[in-house]
Amino acid sequence: ADKAADRAGAGARKYLTLEKVIVMLRRKPGDADSHYLSTDLVIATTEEQERQAKEHLPLLRSIAVKALSNYPLEQAQAMTVEQFAEQINRAFDASYAQEKRDKPFSEVMIGKLIIE
Repeated sequence: ADKAADRAGAGARKYLTLEKVIVMLRRKPGDADSHYLSTDLVIATTEEQERQAKEHLPLLRSIAVKALSNYPLEQAQAMTVEQFAEQINRAFDASYAQEKRDKPFSEVMIGKLIIE
């Protein structure tokens, strides 16, 4: 079991919003139009971890941008909100594991998703 998720289960749940995570989607060769993905993320944490989670918001934005910027338009349009959330959570898990740090949140959900 994930230690951070176990700890996040203790205490009252709190939710933080990371608004306007915007990335330019990859273009196909010959595609002149730019396409964007914009999302608002909802971060589930606890009262005890809220301050630390807030301090990590710039890092979380950076990890999310890196994870989402790899998608071409066609793939992004075919994905569900749940699939995007799963990919972002995997990216966060990998980043925190690589740095050998505990996540100050249990999961990240999608609050809004726009693909243009």
